[in-house]
Amino acid sequence: MILITILIVQIEGSMMDQNSLSRYKEILSISEENIIFVKNPYITHQAELGFDSSSRSWVVNFNITQSEFPFIHELGHIYFAKIKTRYMHFALPPPPHLELNRRIGDLMGNLLDCFVNYNLSVFKEIYPIIQQNDFEYLDNLRQFQTKIGSINDLNTLLGWYILFYLDFRFILKKEDRDIKNQEIYSFLEILRSQIYNFTDFNRNNMIKLTKSLNKFEKAKIEIQHVRIIYFIYNTLLSIKLWSKEELKKQIEIFFP
Repeated sequence: MILITILIVQIEGSMMDQNSLSRYKEILSISEENIIFVKNPYITHQAELGFDSSSRSWVVNFNITQSEFPFIHELGHIYFAKIKTRYMHFALPPPPHLELNRRIGDLMGNLLDCFVNYNLSVFKEIYPIIQQNDFEYLDNLRQFQTKIGSINDLNTLLGWYILFYLDFRFILKKEDRDIKNQEIYSFLEILRSQIYNFTDFNRNNMIKLTKSLNKFEKAKIEIQHVRIIYFIYNTLLSIKLWSKEELKKQIEIFFP
């Protein structure tokens, strides 16, 4: 097999270096992937994954971050797509489409991120990074509450609730959940309280969403992409913000 050259630039302002990146790529069995890291202060997330078809290279755009987790997470998308599920659309950005609904797409991405995080968490070398990332949020509840209070977008809040609920409940190990049980409850309650400020999402909606999210306990070990997509579809359907027809159309766009 021909080894593809690994292209990595120095990542300034982060705790990650080239040796660490190479080690994590080896752990995830993606050492042969051509990956370029590009510092981009204009992206809205800490890191975002793309693909350059002309050079057949993955491109990880990143903002300044002091944590390894965002970089490892993007590598996790490549691992999840190429090695675990063999379904490349779990790593590739959606193709351009006039009817693409970015708000639905963002929530699909949040749910997919949790599958990626779970599959990363099974590696003993990576789980401590995930645990540290979660604990940093839980140890700064007051700061988090201030930030949440400034957000006036239901979609963003739902995305955060989905991410943190699944991370705390089904990805953190039991012993770590037990240590932070009170903080987890308070953290999620802060999110729920802010979400209830929106008239088109009430406590009944939250009950239905949470019931659907609880099915992640069994779904998280799934490797059949069709079943993973089905879980994503059913979870978004439980929110009751979009019709079945609209969700099915967006599924076809994002996961062709």
